Amino acid sequence: MGNKVWKRSVWLVAAGLMLGMLPGCSLLRPFGYIDTQGNEAIPAGFSVAGSFVGEYAPVMQLQVSTQLWGFINREGRIVIEPTFLSVRPFSEGLAPVQASGSGDPWIFIDEEGVQVVPGLFGDASVFVGGLAPVQQQDGDKRYGFINKQGEYIIEPQFYLASVFSQDEGLAVVMPEQGSLMGYISTKGGIVIEPQFAYAGTFAEGLATVKMSNVQGRDDWGAINTLGEVVIPCEFGEIGRFSGGLAPACKMDEETKTRLWGFIDAQGQWVIEPQYTSADTFSAEGLAAVNTGTVDKPRWGFVNTDGSVAIEPRFSGAGTFNGGLAPANLG
Repeated sequence: MGNKVWKRSVWLVAAGLMLGMLPGCSLLRPFGYIDTQGNEAIPAGFSVAGSFVGEYAPVMQLQVSTQLWGFINREGRIVIEPTFLSVRPFSEGLAPVQASGSGDPWIFIDEEGVQVVPGLFGDASVFVGGLAPVQQQDGDKRYGFINKQGEYIIEPQFYLASVFSQDEGLAVVMPEQGSLMGYISTKGGIVIEPQFAYAGTFAEGLATVKMSNVQGRDDWGAINTLGEVVIPCEFGEIGRFSGGLAPACKMDEETKTRLWGFIDAQGQWVIEPQYTSADTFSAEGLAAVNTGTVDKPRWGFVNTDGSVAIEPRFSGAGTFNGGLAPANLG
């Protein structure tokens, strides 16, 4: 996370549901999957691999001329052939995928790989609570929210929109290009007025926000569901909360670089800043951390008390889910 520019798309703020390239990954070093002891569980056979969500994980196979995405099961077997330009994970039995073809539209497939939600979209994300944000393929390309029948429940009207948070039922929206971000309810009404340069999806009652659009300014904090700032906006960046902890960074005055650690819901350091990068804790109580550099990463995993669970030895590593995590095994 720490090596990503803060101005990432709001589209990808639902950590654990969204798919991204793994930190420090290299297409020259194959990905496989490890268990919680750090042992190889699925052999390295993929040029890129995403974390499991439920029973399936998105992967890109090695040694193929076209870099296309498919899905594997927990045994490492391909269950949906790599035929898509881009994918996002399965959620509620459906996955948004970018079809390879005329216009390269986004569609929704089931676990058999069959399109089941009517419609072609310019962009699409996962279903949460029966609603998914999608972008119109034509026209003014606004974002709205559909149900699983492909019907708009919230009409296209936003320049950007995120998935709804599972428990809080709030989604991030940017009304116009370059405007500030706020939050809507599942009815489509604004519940937290647009006032943030960046706003993250809620988790455990908290959402991370950035107050200005000045890159490098330490003005990240967190709000509650009323929009009140509950963690002061004085961090270099804050990730998603999980198990009461969130990765966060601050400037190290000696090295003049930002180091990552983990804070609690009050904004207090529980694991002191010491890593080049850090990811969110998983349900297994493990978080990926980079003890190397941005150019030469060494990813491992720590427990919630900061003790080393898996020694840093991977050039890339993702989030655990159900006892498996993607990692560069080459």
